[in-house]
Amino acid sequence: MRAAFFIQFLMVFCVAVTTARAEIDLTARLQHPEFLICEPALIFVTVRNQGAQPIRFQGEQAAMLGFDIFRPDGTLLNPLPGAQILTPSVIPPGSTVTITNDLQALFPIARHDSLSVRARLAVGKRSYVTDKMWLDVVPGIEILKMQARAPNGELRVYSLRTINRDKKDRLFLRADNESGTLCYGVADLGRFVRVGKPRMEVDRTGNIHVLHLTAPNQFAHTIISPDAVRMSRSVVEGDLNAVTLEPDGDGSYRVAGAGRVTRRPEIMVEPLPLRRGL
Repeated sequence: MRAAFFIQFLMVFCVAVTTARAEIDLTARLQHPEFLICEPALIFVTVRNQGAQPIRFQGEQAAMLGFDIFRPDGTLLNPLPGAQILTPSVIPPGSTVTITNDLQALFPIARHDSLSVRARLAVGKRSYVTDKMWLDVVPGIEILKMQARAPNGELRVYSLRTINRDKKDRLFLRADNESGTLCYGVADLGRFVRVGKPRMEVDRTGNIHVLHLTAPNQFAHTIISPDAVRMSRSVVEGDLNAVTLEPDGDGSYRVAGAGRVTRRPEIMVEPLPLRRGL
Protein backbone atom coordinates (compact mmCIF):
# COMPACT_ATOMS: atom_id res chain seq x y z
CA MET A 1 0.00 0.00 0.00
CA ARG A 2 2.73 2.38 0.98
CA ALA A 3 4.76 1.38 -2.06
CA ALA A 4 1.83 2.12 -4.38
CA PHE A 5 1.27 5.49 -2.70
CA PHE A 6 4.96 6.35 -3.05
CA ILE A 7 4.98 5.44 -6.74
CA GLN A 8 1.86 7.55 -7.35
CA PHE A 9 3.41 10.49 -5.49
CA LEU A 10 6.63 10.17 -7.49
CA MET A 11 4.72 10.16 -10.77
CA VAL A 12 2.80 13.31 -9.81
CA PHE A 13 6.03 14.99 -8.73
CA CYS A 14 7.77 14.15 -12.01
CA VAL A 15 4.83 15.48 -14.02
CA ALA A 16 4.89 18.71 -12.00
CA VAL A 17 8.64 19.17 -12.54
CA THR A 18 8.31 18.44 -16.26
CA THR A 19 5.47 20.97 -16.56
CA ALA A 20 7.48 23.60 -14.70
CA ARG A 21 10.46 23.12 -16.97
CA ALA A 22 8.27 23.25 -20.04
CA GLU A 23 6.75 26.61 -19.06
CA ILE A 24 10.08 28.49 -18.95
CA ASP A 25 13.35 27.71 -20.67
CA LEU A 26 16.36 29.54 -19.20
CA THR A 27 19.81 29.59 -20.81
CA ALA A 28 22.84 31.88 -20.52
CA ARG A 29 26.19 32.46 -22.19
CA LEU A 30 29.18 34.71 -21.64
CA GLN A 31 30.40 36.96 -24.43
CA HIS A 32 33.94 35.65 -23.82
CA PRO A 33 35.45 33.18 -21.37
CA GLU A 34 38.24 35.66 -20.58
CA PHE A 35 37.94 39.36 -19.76
CA LEU A 36 40.39 42.14 -19.12
CA ILE A 37 40.10 43.85 -15.74
CA CYS A 38 37.58 46.71 -16.09
CA GLU A 39 36.41 45.49 -19.51
CA PRO A 40 32.62 44.97 -19.68
CA ALA A 41 31.98 41.30 -18.92
CA LEU A 42 28.74 40.79 -20.80
CA ILE A 43 26.44 37.88 -20.02
CA PHE A 44 23.43 37.09 -22.21
CA VAL A 45 20.45 35.42 -20.52
CA THR A 46 17.75 34.02 -22.79
CA VAL A 47 14.27 33.47 -21.34
CA ARG A 48 11.74 31.55 -23.39
CA ASN A 49 8.23 31.92 -21.98
CA GLN A 50 6.36 28.81 -23.08
CA GLY A 51 3.59 29.19 -20.51
CA ALA A 52 0.17 30.80 -20.75
CA GLN A 53 0.94 33.72 -18.42
CA PRO A 54 3.26 36.69 -18.95
CA ILE A 55 6.45 36.94 -16.90
CA ARG A 56 6.40 40.33 -15.18
CA PHE A 57 9.45 41.93 -13.60
CA GLN A 58 7.48 44.78 -12.00
CA GLY A 59 4.66 45.00 -9.49
CA GLU A 60 3.49 42.44 -6.95
CA GLN A 61 4.99 38.95 -7.16
CA ALA A 62 7.44 40.19 -9.76
CA ALA A 63 9.91 37.76 -11.30
CA MET A 64 13.52 38.12 -10.14
CA LEU A 65 16.62 37.64 -12.29
CA GLY A 66 19.90 37.09 -10.45
CA PHE A 67 23.42 35.75 -10.80
CA ASP A 68 25.43 33.46 -8.56
CA ILE A 69 29.17 34.04 -8.85
CA PHE A 70 31.43 31.58 -7.06
CA ARG A 71 35.01 32.07 -5.97
CA PRO A 72 37.50 29.24 -6.62
CA ASP A 73 36.85 27.97 -3.05
CA GLY A 74 33.11 27.70 -3.76
CA THR A 75 31.95 30.70 -1.72
CA LEU A 76 29.55 33.23 -3.21
CA LEU A 77 30.65 36.69 -4.28
CA ASN A 78 28.52 39.53 -2.90
CA PRO A 79 27.17 42.08 -5.40
CA LEU A 80 28.39 45.67 -5.43
CA PRO A 81 26.38 48.16 -3.33
CA GLY A 82 23.54 49.60 -5.37
CA ALA A 83 24.03 47.18 -8.26
CA GLN A 84 20.91 46.84 -10.40
CA ILE A 85 20.30 43.98 -12.80
CA LEU A 86 18.74 45.03 -16.08
CA THR A 87 15.49 43.27 -17.01
CA PRO A 88 12.56 43.93 -19.34
CA SER A 89 9.22 44.93 -17.83
CA VAL A 90 7.39 41.87 -19.16
CA ILE A 91 7.91 38.78 -21.33
CA PRO A 92 4.60 37.86 -23.02
CA PRO A 93 3.51 34.23 -23.46
CA GLY A 94 5.18 32.57 -26.41
CA SER A 95 7.99 35.16 -26.51
CA THR A 96 11.75 34.75 -26.22
CA VAL A 97 13.85 37.58 -24.82
CA THR A 98 17.63 37.86 -24.40
CA ILE A 99 18.69 40.04 -21.47
CA THR A 100 22.19 41.57 -21.41
CA ASN A 101 24.04 42.54 -18.23
CA ASP A 102 27.61 43.54 -17.36
CA LEU A 103 28.99 41.40 -14.54
CA GLN A 104 31.82 43.87 -13.86
CA ALA A 105 29.20 46.53 -13.10
CA LEU A 106 27.35 44.18 -10.73
CA PHE A 107 30.12 42.33 -8.84
CA PRO A 108 33.71 43.07 -7.74
CA ILE A 109 35.07 40.44 -10.10
CA ALA A 110 38.26 42.44 -10.82
CA ARG A 111 39.60 41.23 -7.46
CA HIS A 112 39.46 37.57 -8.50
CA ASP A 113 41.12 35.79 -11.38
CA SER A 114 39.02 32.65 -11.89
CA LEU A 115 35.29 32.47 -11.20
CA SER A 116 32.19 30.52 -12.13
CA VAL A 117 28.78 32.03 -12.73
CA ARG A 118 25.23 30.87 -13.26
CA ALA A 119 21.99 32.75 -13.90
CA ARG A 120 18.83 32.13 -11.89
CA LEU A 121 15.24 33.19 -12.42
CA ALA A 122 12.54 33.14 -9.76
CA VAL A 123 8.95 33.21 -11.04
CA GLY A 124 6.37 32.85 -8.30
CA LYS A 125 7.33 29.86 -6.18
CA ARG A 126 9.50 28.31 -8.87
CA SER A 127 13.18 28.86 -9.51
CA TYR A 128 15.20 28.11 -12.63
CA VAL A 129 19.01 28.02 -12.87
CA THR A 130 21.46 27.62 -15.71
CA ASP A 131 24.59 25.51 -15.82
CA LYS A 132 27.78 27.07 -14.43
CA MET A 133 30.05 28.93 -16.79
CA TRP A 134 33.71 29.70 -16.12
CA LEU A 135 35.32 33.09 -16.62
CA ASP A 136 38.82 34.44 -16.06
CA VAL A 137 39.56 38.07 -15.22
CA VAL A 138 43.11 39.00 -16.26
CA PRO A 139 45.23 42.18 -16.18
CA GLY A 140 46.61 41.59 -19.67
CA ILE A 141 50.17 42.21 -20.84
CA GLU A 142 51.11 45.88 -20.61
CA ILE A 143 53.17 47.05 -23.59
CA LEU A 144 52.95 50.85 -23.35
CA LYS A 145 51.96 53.40 -20.71
CA MET A 146 51.78 57.18 -20.44
CA GLN A 147 50.36 59.89 -18.16
CA ALA A 148 48.34 62.89 -19.33
CA ARG A 149 45.91 65.47 -18.00
CA ALA A 150 42.23 64.95 -18.67
CA PRO A 151 40.05 67.95 -19.64
CA ASN A 152 39.00 68.31 -15.97
CA GLY A 153 42.62 68.62 -14.89
CA GLU A 154 42.95 65.14 -13.38
CA LEU A 155 46.12 63.22 -14.07
CA ARG A 156 45.30 59.93 -15.74
CA VAL A 157 47.31 56.88 -16.67
CA TYR A 158 46.68 55.32 -20.08
CA SER A 159 48.06 51.85 -20.79
CA LEU A 160 47.96 49.61 -23.83
CA ARG A 161 47.39 45.97 -22.92
CA THR A 162 47.01 42.77 -24.89
CA ILE A 163 45.23 39.49 -24.29
CA ASN A 164 44.83 36.45 -26.50
CA ARG A 165 41.20 35.79 -27.44
CA ASP A 166 40.02 33.19 -29.92
CA LYS A 167 43.70 32.41 -30.71
CA LYS A 168 44.32 36.03 -31.76
CA ASP A 169 45.99 38.89 -29.90
CA ARG A 170 43.79 41.91 -29.22
CA LEU A 171 44.84 45.37 -28.10
CA PHE A 172 43.05 47.39 -25.41
CA LEU A 173 43.45 50.85 -23.94
CA ARG A 174 42.79 51.14 -20.21
CA ALA A 175 42.30 54.48 -18.40
CA ASP A 176 43.06 54.72 -14.66
CA ASN A 177 43.54 57.47 -12.10
CA GLU A 178 47.04 58.36 -10.97
CA SER A 179 47.03 56.02 -7.96
CA GLY A 180 45.52 53.09 -9.89
CA THR A 181 42.59 52.77 -7.48
CA LEU A 182 39.95 53.78 -10.04
CA CYS A 183 39.52 52.46 -13.58
CA TYR A 184 37.55 54.77 -15.88
CA GLY A 185 37.13 52.22 -18.64
CA VAL A 186 38.63 49.90 -21.23
CA ALA A 187 38.43 50.30 -25.01
CA ASP A 188 38.85 47.35 -27.37
CA LEU A 189 41.09 48.47 -30.26
CA GLY A 190 40.84 45.27 -32.27
CA ARG A 191 43.32 42.71 -33.53
CA PHE A 192 46.98 43.32 -32.76
CA VAL A 193 50.01 42.04 -34.67
CA ARG A 194 53.14 41.89 -32.54
CA VAL A 195 55.45 43.50 -35.06
CA GLY A 196 56.86 46.89 -34.14
CA LYS A 197 55.52 49.04 -31.32
CA PRO A 198 52.16 50.83 -31.33
CA ARG A 199 52.14 54.64 -31.04
CA MET A 200 50.07 56.51 -28.46
CA GLU A 201 49.61 60.29 -28.23
CA VAL A 202 47.21 62.64 -26.40
CA ASP A 203 45.89 65.73 -28.22
CA ARG A 204 45.01 69.13 -26.78
CA THR A 205 41.40 68.08 -26.08
CA GLY A 206 42.53 65.08 -24.00
CA ASN A 207 41.64 62.44 -26.57
CA ILE A 208 44.04 59.54 -27.03
CA HIS A 209 45.32 58.54 -30.48
CA VAL A 210 46.60 54.99 -30.95
CA LEU A 211 48.22 53.64 -34.09
CA HIS A 212 48.93 49.91 -34.27
CA LEU A 213 49.46 47.11 -36.76
CA THR A 214 46.41 44.90 -37.39
CA ALA A 215 47.69 42.86 -40.37
CA PRO A 216 50.72 42.91 -42.68
CA ASN A 217 51.04 46.49 -44.00
CA GLN A 218 47.72 47.44 -42.37
CA PHE A 219 47.33 49.91 -39.51
CA ALA A 220 44.42 51.08 -37.37
CA HIS A 221 44.23 54.67 -36.11
CA THR A 222 41.83 54.82 -33.17
CA ILE A 223 40.73 57.92 -31.26
CA ILE A 224 39.58 57.28 -27.67
CA SER A 225 38.07 59.66 -25.13
CA PRO A 226 39.73 60.24 -21.71
CA ASP A 227 37.14 57.85 -20.23
CA ALA A 228 38.23 55.07 -22.63
CA VAL A 229 35.27 55.37 -25.02
CA ARG A 230 36.19 54.59 -28.61
CA MET A 231 35.23 57.57 -30.76
CA SER A 232 36.52 56.69 -34.22
CA ARG A 233 38.65 54.14 -36.06
CA SER A 234 40.21 54.22 -39.51
CA VAL A 235 42.37 51.69 -41.33
CA VAL A 236 45.28 52.57 -43.64
CA GLU A 237 47.99 50.71 -45.52
CA GLY A 238 51.69 51.37 -45.55
CA ASP A 239 55.15 50.14 -44.68
CA LEU A 240 55.97 49.38 -41.07
CA ASN A 241 58.82 51.89 -40.97
CA ALA A 242 56.92 54.63 -42.78
CA VAL A 243 53.50 54.91 -41.12
CA THR A 244 53.44 57.04 -37.97
CA LEU A 245 51.48 59.64 -36.02
CA GLU A 246 52.39 63.28 -36.39
CA PRO A 247 50.92 66.58 -35.14
CA ASP A 248 48.39 68.04 -37.56
CA GLY A 249 49.18 71.66 -36.61
CA ASP A 250 45.81 72.14 -34.93
CA GLY A 251 46.48 70.42 -31.63
CA SER A 252 45.59 66.93 -32.80
CA TYR A 253 47.31 64.05 -34.62
CA ARG A 254 47.07 62.48 -38.04
CA VAL A 255 48.56 59.45 -39.76
CA ALA A 256 51.60 60.14 -41.92
CA GLY A 257 53.34 57.87 -44.41
CA ALA A 258 50.28 55.82 -45.35
CA GLY A 259 49.64 54.53 -48.83
CA ARG A 260 53.21 53.55 -49.65
CA VAL A 261 53.56 49.78 -49.57
CA THR A 262 56.72 48.04 -50.64
CA ARG A 263 55.69 44.74 -52.10
CA ARG A 264 58.03 41.86 -51.45
CA PRO A 265 59.44 40.44 -54.70
CA GLU A 266 57.93 37.17 -55.71
CA ILE A 267 60.15 34.17 -55.14
CA MET A 268 61.49 32.88 -58.43
CA VAL A 269 61.50 29.11 -58.64
CA GLU A 270 64.29 27.78 -60.80
CA PRO A 271 63.15 25.00 -63.09
CA LEU A 272 64.61 21.57 -62.58
CA PRO A 273 67.37 20.71 -65.03
CA LEU A 274 66.27 18.75 -68.03
CA ARG A 275 67.17 15.12 -67.62
CA ARG A 276 68.12 13.45 -70.84
CA GLY A 277 67.80 9.77 -71.28
CA LEU A 278 71.01 7.78 -71.38
